[in-house]
Amino acid sequence: MKYILNYWNIQDIPKVSNNFNRLKCDKLEFKGLRYPEPHKRLEEFSNNYDGDYIIIFTNDLVVKKKNLETLVETLKIYNYPVLSGVCTPVRKHLPNTLNVCMEPLQGTDYKWVNKGDYTGIHEVGFAGMPLTAIHKSVFKHFKFYLKDRKNTALDRRLCAWCVEKQIPIRVDFDNIMEHLDIHPDTSNN
Repeated sequence: MKYILNYWNIQDIPKVSNNFNRLKCDKLEFKGLRYPEPHKRLEEFSNNYDGDYIIIFTNDLVVKKKNLETLVETLKIYNYPVLSGVCTPVRKHLPNTLNVCMEPLQGTDYKWVNKGDYTGIHEVGFAGMPLTAIHKSVFKHFKFYLKDRKNTALDRRLCAWCVEKQIPIRVDFDNIMEHLDIHPDTSNN
């Protein structure tokens, strides 16, 4: 199985970047790029990438070697079209939540799963890019960049598109990462 790890390093967060640098795999890092450049570059890359999976994680997620190994080993066995780990907390003021909703999102109504409510792998309606593996059967058709459209909230767009296309989104509730909940300025200002 061939995969590449895509990390959008908008700002240097040592706890994140130090762990990223320890991961031994093919990497595609977008460093210091502001919206919508990472979307454009991922779109261009995905059109030409011949690997099996693109694995994306957010700029404020601490991904350790074990997290990546767990994800890759599961993909080797099950070949899921979309598989994510989970992270906690969703936000600092919601310390016991995971960035997953069992049902598809309805507007801005997030019904977060509580940590400990699920174990193992389950199909979900929304996963907020916590080390998300996207198979070529998905990334060859999904548009990471949409010209003349709002391209932020890639997790929302990907999950809504998968739900619309009836592509299952699976989450491994035992593959937990730390979300630092740091929000850099991603504008072009």
